[in-house]
Amino acid sequence: MKELFRRFRILLLAVVLVLLGLQLLGGRLDEQSELRVVDRAILAVYRPVNHALDWPFSKLAGLWSRYLALVEVKQKNQRLLEVNAELRMHIDQLVEQGKADERCREQLGFLRSYQGELLPAEVIARSVVGEHRTIILDRGTDHGVEPGLAVLTPEGLAGFVTQAAASVCVVTLIVDQRSAVDAIDQRSRARGLIQGISSDLCQFAFLEQSLDVALGDRVVSSGFGPRTVVPKGLLVGVVVRVEKAPDGLTQLVQVQPAVDFSSLEEALIQLPPQQVIDLREIPQIDGELYRPRAGLVLPPTADTPQDEQSAGPALPAQGTGGVP
Repeated sequence: MKELFRRFRILLLAVVLVLLGLQLLGGRLDEQSELRVVDRAILAVYRPVNHALDWPFSKLAGLWSRYLALVEVKQKNQRLLEVNAELRMHIDQLVEQGKADERCREQLGFLRSYQGELLPAEVIARSVVGEHRTIILDRGTDHGVEPGLAVLTPEGLAGFVTQAAASVCVVTLIVDQRSAVDAIDQRSRARGLIQGISSDLCQFAFLEQSLDVALGDRVVSSGFGPRTVVPKGLLVGVVVRVEKAPDGLTQLVQVQPAVDFSSLEEALIQLPPQQVIDLREIPQIDGELYRPRAGLVLPPTADTPQDEQSAGPALPAQGTGGVP
């Protein structure tokens, strides 16, 4: 400490003298209007000393104020980032909702123009393990779904139901190697079998070399099939490759499916046509002809009285042996 005082004793002495002079000068400023030579000398010495002492403190104060400003800016930026993330989430949700609405409009237009009863369904799971390419829809036997029904989209045929539970069903896509769909060339009427060979490609198998198949031909379902209910005329895909097979008897034809399975989110299940039962073919019970319940209309016959045709079906009387 003594060594430090010895090294800066001149500077400390000057500071003390300046401060003392300022104190004396402040006391005399109120008593006289003019400064003496000593007072001017004190002010001349005080100015650089005051500047030297004020500069670091002013810089330090400026740095501190900028630091506080940066802290506030950082907090505001953090809040803006949070708001921006929330807005982007809402925008993404709106975009997805818009795309879903667009797909719904396409399906609605297809439902209105399609001749048949279709059941809308949503894809809830998919499997692309190995050669098996299937999807799971959120419709099952409780909704009238059964194995063998065709599954389609507004673009074309997607596959067919292979398993059905109460509320879900498994659909084998046409790109599955186990799939087999009877199809025809829409232009030349050449008939073959559609089988899956990859995730986005099928082969048009069992086509003789004499059959006319060309690039760009559209392949549609033929309506035949012992295990599936695939309506006739559904677009399967477009021919993208035609070559002669090495056996010299058949052709190697590849078809690009009309449905983009990588982005498939909704589908339509072709329900079977409702069966109409002719109640006149039901045999008599205990000598009485079976009469339907109210709400079922029995087609009129030549033997049916006119009053019964106009009045509608009647229930059998109690004790007549009829079926209630």
